[in-house]
Parts: sequence; structure tokens; C-alpha cells
Amino acid sequence: MVKKNIYSIPKNCHPLTIILIFVLILFSLISFHYAFSNAIMVNGSIDFPYYSVQLFVKKENPYTNIELGVSPYAHAAYIIYSPLTFLKYESAKILWALINIFASIVVVSLFSNFSKLTYLDNIFISLIFFCSLPLRVSIGNGQVSILILLAYSAFFIKNKNLKNFLVGFSFVKYSFSIVTLLYFLIRYKFKYLLLSSLVLSVGWLLFSFYLDENPIKTLSQPIQIAFSTFAFHLPRGDLHTVLNILNKKNLIDNFNIINIFLCLCFGLFLSMNIAKISINNILLIISLLAIGNLLILPHIIYDYVLLLPSLYYSWKYKKSLSGLVSILVIFYFWFGIKIIYYINFYIFNSLDINPSPSDLERIINFSLLLILFYFNFNMRKKY
Repeated sequence: MVKKNIYSIPKNCHPLTIILIFVLILFSLISFHYAFSNAIMVNGSIDFPYYSVQLFVKKENPYTNIELGVSPYAHAAYIIYSPLTFLKYESAKILWALINIFASIVVVSLFSNFSKLTYLDNIFISLIFFCSLPLRVSIGNGQVSILILLAYSAFFIKNKNLKNFLVGFSFVKYSFSIVTLLYFLIRYKFKYLLLSSLVLSVGWLLFSFYLDENPIKTLSQPIQIAFSTFAFHLPRGDLHTVLNILNKKNLIDNFNIINIFLCLCFGLFLSMNIAKISINNILLIISLLAIGNLLILPHIIYDYVLLLPSLYYSWKYKKSLSGLVSILVIFYFWFGIKIIYYINFYIFNSLDINPSPSDLERIINFSLLLILFYFNFNMRKKY
């Protein structure tokens, strides 16, 4: 009996399937072109911290110059970004956009390789991802979300030391660190928690020594900047935001402390459940960690590129109710939000084509992410 090669395109592939692939390729090229054009335009790459990194290179503390648009990243980010400041701003923006585009192609190649899906399925998922709004906005804004996703692909590495160290690069954007750090602590104990935190700790020390500043003083600066510069009217739906909505009339004093405590407890709950997943089911672990981190702290639309692992995992079970619902939830975040806004703007004469999400929308989005986490977690039984 000849073994079927799951990575080959069926010889009897329907003509409509071929047409659909070519249409998606066309849309993907348009999406990349649009994203790249937005990134290099005069007001493009607004989240690319070129000038604040330039301050760091000149031995000035970027966290004390909020007017230059300091990005709320960890200290290590300024070291990683530093080589780009040797280029002029316009050239640096072009290079950063190209790096993001290249990283997105590498990401889908890696996940396709480990997904155990057919070649045709991998093509569809890759092209859908290339057409998605979060990817386009991430490239256009000069964000790091795609590179965070690339760091998550290190979970496929078998060597624990190397895996935990490389995943630690994702903590540069520390809003994606809580659930993952707790997961490492529960699953691999304290040694590997320290190893995964090495990028953050070394980056913090190098940052402090390079600027000749007290490390104790610089330790909390990224968090302080995050709370002072983050656009809190833009988050899509997370526990931190939902709790603030529930306390909108300031019914509870000192609510920030309670909020943070509840977020940490929820993160611990999610991490404990993810730690129950078989270590062999790596794709599901990555999916749940990504969704879990999206559930905890505020995130904007571009961060939903992190739903890509979930799409790969859900696609395997697309014929089941759990798989189908999961795919629809991801499509909502990737395409549905924008379609709804277009309908409101062009048909119902909304005042803004890209409005800030309402409180109701944030609660709905948070609920949808919970549903996605639950259905993905529930599908572990099918593995």
C-alpha cells in the first residue's frame, strides 16, 4: 500500500480551488503593498521607536523623553533596535517594514511545517493570514507583533534551554509575558523561568550600565511609561479593560491594585490549564499561550496576528463544531471588525471609519477570546 503524501496538492484539485488560491495570492500581494506603502509614508510606522532609540544610542534615557513617543517596551528593545539608528529614518523605516514582511513569511513557513496539515491547507491559511487586517496594520505601524509570533515558534525546538531562551525575546513586549512566564514556572520550574527571563534581565542591566544609571531606578521605567503613553481608548477586549469598564464610576477605591491582582490570578489559572496539555501537542500550547496573553492586558488590533497558531490548530478540526466556531472567531478579529466598520461608515453614515471600540464591543471581544480559548483547549481531547 502506497502511503499518501499529505504535503502534495491533490491531482484532482477542483478548478474553483485553484481560482480561489490565485485570488488570495492577488489579495495578499495587494495587502503587502498597502502595508508597505503605509509603513514608509511620511506618517507611517508610527510605532517604530527610531527617535527614542536614537536617544539611547546617544546615552540619553528614552524613558524620560515621552514627547518623542517612547514605546512601552522593555529595556532590551532599545538594544535590539540600536543597529537601525545607523541608517537615516526613511531608510530605517523601509528596512523595518521589509524585516516584518520577511518575518511573516518565515512564520507561516515554520508553522506550516509543524502543523501536520496538507500542503493545500497550509497554502490557504498562509494566504488568509497575509490578507488579514492585523498583519497589514502591524507592518504599516512598524510594530513588533510579527516578531513576537516568530519568537513563539521557538517552542518547536526540542532543546529546553535554547527554546526557553529564544521564547524570552517575546517578553520584550511584556504584555505578552504574563501567561507564558507563569507557564514556564509551572511546567519547567524556576531554572527555566530564569532562563526565559534572561533577555529581559540582561537587557535591563546593559541598558542601565550603558546610560550609567542606577538599575533599581530604571527597573520600573518601562511599566511607568506604558501606563502614561498607552492609548487606553483603543484596546479591543481583555480582562484589564473589562474590569475598568465595570468600575467606570470609580465605585471601588484603589482599583488598580485589585485589577492587577485579578489579572495575575486569571493569568495563573490559564497557565495551570495550559500546563495540563501534553508536551507533544506543541501547536496547541502555543495557541493557548497566545490567546491567554491577549486575554490579560490591553491589546490593539495588530496584536491579533498572534491568533495565527490557533488558526492552524483549529483548521485541523474544521469539520467539528469547536473547530468551526474557533475559525469564525479568528476571522472576526482578522476581517469582521473592519467589515462592520465599513458597513457603519458607508451605509449607516458613521462619523469615523476607524472608531475606538465601544465598551460593549470590548466585552464581546473579551468573551469571544474566552470562547476561542475554551474550544481550543477542549479540542486537546482529539489530539
